[in-house]
Amino acid sequence: MSLIGVLLVAFAALAADPIVAGSQPVATASPTELQVMDNVLVVLNGYVDIGFFDAAGDGVAYDRDAGLRLNDRPAPWMYHGDPWANAVNSQGDSADLGLDRTNVDRTDRVASAGQPTFLVNTWHPGIALFAGRKLQVRGELDIEPRRGDLGDVADSVSLDFAHLDWRPFDRNDLHVYVGQVESTFGIEYRDRHAPDRFGITPSAIARYTTGTPVGIKVRGSVRRIVWYSAAVTSGSTVNQRFGHFFDEQTGSARVAARAEGSARVELGISGSAGLLGSRQVGIDLQIDGAGLEVRTEALITDLTDGQGDWLRARGGYIEVAYHAFNWAGPLVRVDRRDAELVTGPNYYDSDTLRWTTGFRFDMTYNAIAKVEYVYIDELGQGAEIDDNVFTTSLVFRY
Repeated sequence: MSLIGVLLVAFAALAADPIVAGSQPVATASPTELQVMDNVLVVLNGYVDIGFFDAAGDGVAYDRDAGLRLNDRPAPWMYHGDPWANAVNSQGDSADLGLDRTNVDRTDRVASAGQPTFLVNTWHPGIALFAGRKLQVRGELDIEPRRGDLGDVADSVSLDFAHLDWRPFDRNDLHVYVGQVESTFGIEYRDRHAPDRFGITPSAIARYTTGTPVGIKVRGSVRRIVWYSAAVTSGSTVNQRFGHFFDEQTGSARVAARAEGSARVELGISGSAGLLGSRQVGIDLQIDGAGLEVRTEALITDLTDGQGDWLRARGGYIEVAYHAFNWAGPLVRVDRRDAELVTGPNYYDSDTLRWTTGFRFDMTYNAIAKVEYVYIDELGQGAEIDDNVFTTSLVFRY
């Protein structure tokens, strides 16, 4: 039996264990609390995410062609496909970013070369400090063990976010955040961490909406019907892992209407604008009820560095997840991203459609197992690329 088959059998065996998959709902856990000086309450949390993936082909999700022309001039580097389409974990890491040698500075810490790979995706420790009911400070890290090269240890530690959260009023739902804050764009940022995301991999447009810039943000609601958030930041909601156009002074906001009954329905619109001329607008819809979760977003983005490099992208996704049991259920997502990017003399034209199917097992509150298959279809010009991905994730949260 193949290694993939063994993993699938193991997941099925875990789900069939009556101790794990009994009729009782999975219990939630209370965080461990520690009281320190001046009545400050300390709460520790976090998770560890360990995965295995098998990416088709050589693990690279794009083709290069140095013989094409851009504006009647030779293009030193042109490709179709999407380097980050074959994501293998909740951070959106590509199975392999390839060996291009362009003016784009790119770090490839996974570099699977098409080989089946075990990976500690991340250890994600967090801490929250509560000073009364109105003030708290939170911070979380991503610690990522990676394979080095020629004596270089490629392990990385990065700050996911760190902010002060002030609630100025007792009765009004208003929060003021200062520091490295979470996104105000769309809804996918809410589920960007492995325990919170129903499946494993992010959507094709998450790279534009889930970044954590530094600045000031407000969030609140009016009678819990109209919800709003706005931020002014150094940096944008573009995720730094993408490597383009994230470092810009930006204003962003989202307004949503929410109705709650037998199901929760939320409809929102988001927008952002940068001082260099970048613009984004998006719309989102979320429906949760009777064990069914439906989420969809659409995005139009025009990004620039103010010096001639630019990106134009249109994309969106629809994702449906169903809690067939309180502890398990399937997921289906369809997403598309159509983009053009110019960086100096280099150019790419990307139009990618992805079909994702998956299954999640909440073995306990603390232990979660997931399996996912991503089928990638390159549209437009260029040949189809052998770049589909089978990936798994075992998450332990605390």
